[in-house]
Amino acid sequence: MTTSIPSPPPAALPRVSIIVPVWNQWALTWKCLMAIAAHTADVPHEVIVVDNGSTDDTAAALRALEGVRHRRNDTNLGFGTACNQGAQMARAPLLVFLNNDTEPQPGWLSAMLRVADADARVAVVNPRLVFPDATIQHAGFIVAYGFPYPVSLIPREYKKPATAANERVELRAASAACLLVRAAIFGTLKGFDETFINGYEDIDLCFRVVRGGGRIIYAPDAVVLHHEAMSGGRFKNEAVNLDRFQQRWMGKWDGFDYDYRTNAGRVATDPARPGVSVVVVAGNALPTATPCLESLLACTGPQDEVVIVDDGSVGASATALAQFAAREPQLARLLRLNDWQGFGRAAQAGLRAATRDFAVVMPANLKVSGRWLDRLLGQLGADSSIGVLTPSGSGNPVQGGGPLFAPPDARVTGRSSVLDKLVTAGPRTTAVPATACLCGRRATLLALADDPALLLGEEATALAARLAQSGLRLAAAQDVFVARINQQSAEPRPVERERYLIQQSANLAAERLRETTPVGAPPARVTTVSPQLGRASIVILVRDNLLLTVECVESIYRHTHHDFELIVVDNGSAPDVGAFFASLQAQHGNVVLIRNPDNEGFPFGVNQGLAAARGEFVVLLNNDVVVTRGWLSRQLALLAVDPQVAVVGPVTNATSGPQLVGTATYAGLGDVDAFAAQWAIEHAGEMAFVPRLTGLCMVMRRSLVDSIGGMDTIFGYGNCEDDDFCLRVLRSGQQIAVAYDVFIHHHGSATFKAMSLSASRMVADNWALFCEKWQHQSQVHTAEALRVLAGARRFDPAADPIPVVYGEIFHPGAAPLALDTPHRQRLLCIPDLTDDAWLLAMDGVFRALTNRDPVAVVVRVDPPSAVTVDRAVAGVKAILSRQGRSLDDAPDVIIEASAIAPRDRGGLYTAATAFIPLPGSRARFLAREAVACGLPIVVAEGVRGFVDQRR
Repeated sequence: MTTSIPSPPPAALPRVSIIVPVWNQWALTWKCLMAIAAHTADVPHEVIVVDNGSTDDTAAALRALEGVRHRRNDTNLGFGTACNQGAQMARAPLLVFLNNDTEPQPGWLSAMLRVADADARVAVVNPRLVFPDATIQHAGFIVAYGFPYPVSLIPREYKKPATAANERVELRAASAACLLVRAAIFGTLKGFDETFINGYEDIDLCFRVVRGGGRIIYAPDAVVLHHEAMSGGRFKNEAVNLDRFQQRWMGKWDGFDYDYRTNAGRVATDPARPGVSVVVVAGNALPTATPCLESLLACTGPQDEVVIVDDGSVGASATALAQFAAREPQLARLLRLNDWQGFGRAAQAGLRAATRDFAVVMPANLKVSGRWLDRLLGQLGADSSIGVLTPSGSGNPVQGGGPLFAPPDARVTGRSSVLDKLVTAGPRTTAVPATACLCGRRATLLALADDPALLLGEEATALAARLAQSGLRLAAAQDVFVARINQQSAEPRPVERERYLIQQSANLAAERLRETTPVGAPPARVTTVSPQLGRASIVILVRDNLLLTVECVESIYRHTHHDFELIVVDNGSAPDVGAFFASLQAQHGNVVLIRNPDNEGFPFGVNQGLAAARGEFVVLLNNDVVVTRGWLSRQLALLAVDPQVAVVGPVTNATSGPQLVGTATYAGLGDVDAFAAQWAIEHAGEMAFVPRLTGLCMVMRRSLVDSIGGMDTIFGYGNCEDDDFCLRVLRSGQQIAVAYDVFIHHHGSATFKAMSLSASRMVADNWALFCEKWQHQSQVHTAEALRVLAGARRFDPAADPIPVVYGEIFHPGAAPLALDTPHRQRLLCIPDLTDDAWLLAMDGVFRALTNRDPVAVVVRVDPPSAVTVDRAVAGVKAILSRQGRSLDDAPDVIIEASAIAPRDRGGLYTAATAFIPLPGSRARFLAREAVACGLPIVVAEGVRGFVDQRR
């Protein structure tokens, strides 16, 4: 069968060639093509689709499509290559590059043409790109210096109402999600640079256009809906692309809309003050180094020096440091360490190279201001008992800066024995924050640097104790504030933060002792290093992906110095995965292996792990993550801050919401440990309380699981079960926290990709299921929506918990649900109301039965809501109508929509005599529940025979 795309009347040549690169997501591509056809008839055009090796229906659908030219690559060659191939096929003088996750709106192309036709110097036109929620995604880019990169791109009018940004303006860069380019100029520039991999090739092209004298104009009357990043792997190469872009343009581009240097201004410092050596440790600090160094340039005097210690940086990070040092030779000196040494050792090298009597040691993520050195040196000179002085906070007083950490007196009770050993008797320290910005005499700092950990800032108790041995103290300058450039959305909770850092300091110090244990010591024999904390059960769900799983497990054993057991749930993996864990189990005595013959879904597998866990703490961990030093001890420390803190999670490079670190610029797994170590220093003590965590890593007490249960298996393979779990946490009156100083690497959706499942489709389907379950009216999947929902009612201990033991819910003895029917034969169907495929299967059921059959067809709406009940009723009526029948002529039909508590769900099956599976994403899991309750499975074609046999 051939489908035709409507096209305008033929012309000798089209005015515009619309080039759509695609990789899978045929449903989105079809919507895009339909929108082009519906809203572009007024412009002679051609449509060229370049298929980048799609594995879904795209190839077959394109072959059956008329009115669209297309090309297929055997593999995914990337966005830039596909666009260049499309441009080579194009016949028009104007090219429009259009993502397949867009939907052009009426008049979009003619509005762009009006701009191009008005001025021959216009080389590129960019429309108004809007999100489906009617806010702006892009109205072009602002190009800025030092916000925070040497060349930064900031979307104009981002997330403002779609009706904003109404003026036509000239741009320096625009997004290729929809970009009109003159074909002649595109050819002269040789198209997109194919060395970029799905990112920054559009900005690079725009820069080359502007450098060549071309103009880029934003056309507000051209509106294009953009779903954004629906193709898998869109941001997979973000770090590599950013590095390549910065290497190419920093120091060579001067067309900035905003420039940090012009805003900073020089500060008049005290010329009589002693000179200071500011030692800045920068290890792959591209996201922060530029504003940090520029602020130092503005706030130091001629008597000062800045020693930049390049701690093994590579690529653009190293280039940025070298460029600054070369540009400011009167102030800066560059000390290059070829291999990463870590903050402590790098700081030690910088102090040895420094030449002033006083020194400051700091990471390259701090922005200083005003006469900060004058004030620090003034306080050091006024009090000889101060050995090390640190700024009072990271931020400003209005935003909650100020003392963050107060090492306790040794006589304070209730602290761990480890902490008591660290804080010895001596001068009481002034409240100081956990920050790696330390100021003192260079000789004092060098003496401390013989133990590099003392300069990290994360173990301020040990630093205070070491100073006390020399009769000195650690103090805070209450009038000196520094800002963390890459600070997350941390909350100013000084009491909780103090508790967090005290506990964290004890745990990390104990870890340092544990790290001296000989390599190869069985982790099962490791005793708890923090007496107040018990064993942790780390639950990992595995479905194939052996290489990623091995990376994950190796990182756990390398970086977990807390007593733990590893519970592995193998969800139907290939034999090599089972063999690996069998070997691991033989090698270590702390591995519990649970094997399922088939993939039972993420929630089901997690519950199996939770049921087997014996630790006081439980960790749910994806198998496609790589953990880093301190990952568990820090999160356990935050969990100990307050009994109301029930779940803690880390930050990572690939996730959603507040846990996402958008400036994770390490190049590969080999650099993760270094990045995480520096990140921990730069974000020591940062935390936030949030309404949800993603399920990639959740640390909790076992008692929480005992009270609210595990993951809800209605979410099938997975997605949104973590939202469901977090909602129950919040409704139970407990809190969820993010430990911003814990960074782990996440490959992202590895299991779904291996199974060729669409993560975005599963999120959408399961979010709809979530909304129906909790009667949530908003279809917006945001943290704020969850916070509002959490306040709607309290947790119901009788109805809301999810038992982790499957057999407690689904078993033949489950109390049957009361059904309003006299018939003993009851055929249970549970349709997927998001997929009309159930109607075809149910058509066969109703054709097999009449009102004379002593049977009831039970159509369960799960989860129940007024909307889903209406859908089910409408569906049944539509089936009967097509058969020319009425409800009176049909078998007894029951639309079952009662609210069933999770622990009572088995009663739905035991109230029936057979289960009829219907198509849908949950079909396999529903059949599993039915079988567990003893129900026979009857397909639609076998209904007649089953009913006759049971008469």
